Amino acid sequence: MYKTVACYTDPIEAHIVCGRLRAERFTVYVADAHSTLGNWDWRLAIGGAKVRVLTAEFAPARELLRALDRGEYALTPDEGGSPVPFPDRETLSSRLAYVFGLWLGLPVPWRRRSDAS
Repeated sequence: MYKTVACYTDPIEAHIVCGRLRAERFTVYVADAHSTLGNWDWRLAIGGAKVRVLTAEFAPARELLRALDRGEYALTPDEGGSPVPFPDRETLSSRLAYVFGLWLGLPVPWRRRSDAS
């Protein structure tokens, strides 16, 4: 028997939490994810995407979610540092492609900056 441990209006967030629980060896799945994506205006009516675990694993899974909400799994560059910043991959060609895509409706290829530079 499965029990709902958390509900999310965004199914992507529910799948991220599901992945964290699977990494900790929980038996888990996401219910109603396709319904919330296909009928986005029904998300609140059906209760969003539900993360469900086995009933026997409910209490430890709930503790893991509380730790996740406290930020215990956040990435930091060092022990006392701030969170890891997102990489900046914008280039002039990517911005021009975006402008031409909006202005003329033409798809224009662009190159992204690699992580090494």
